[in-house]
Amino acid sequence: MKKAILLCFVLFTICLSAQKNGSIAGNILDNELHNEPLVFAHIELENTPFQTQTNFRGYFEIEGITPGTYTLIVRYPGYESLELPLIVSQGQATQIQHELSAIRININELVSEETSREASGIKTSPNSRRTRK
Repeated sequence: MKKAILLCFVLFTICLSAQKNGSIAGNILDNELHNEPLVFAHIELENTPFQTQTNFRGYFEIEGITPGTYTLIVRYPGYESLELPLIVSQGQATQIQHELSAIRININELVSEETSREASGIKTSPNSRRTRK
């Protein structure tokens, strides 16, 4: 009987301590492709060891976070990074759903860079080596 009471007390203590932390969960979507999930986007909480990746549905979850204010950083190659301030509450899951947009490339800058290379006498070959004329 004493062992059963001790076991109940230990389990109760574990449950109470688990509720002291919060979690963050959500979906990261592609703003360019009608909100399709971004697979394997990198998710991290700034200045903490917490990091993860989205799954095939764009879903992620980070558990065991001490309550407080954090910045969630989302990165995906070819897309603009996202820095999202969040508040994590005790025993609660902070839910987010956010879209990332593709990085915009200004074609005029690329053309002017190529023009300046040609003016300086630098030629770029197909295998990306620079040679002098």
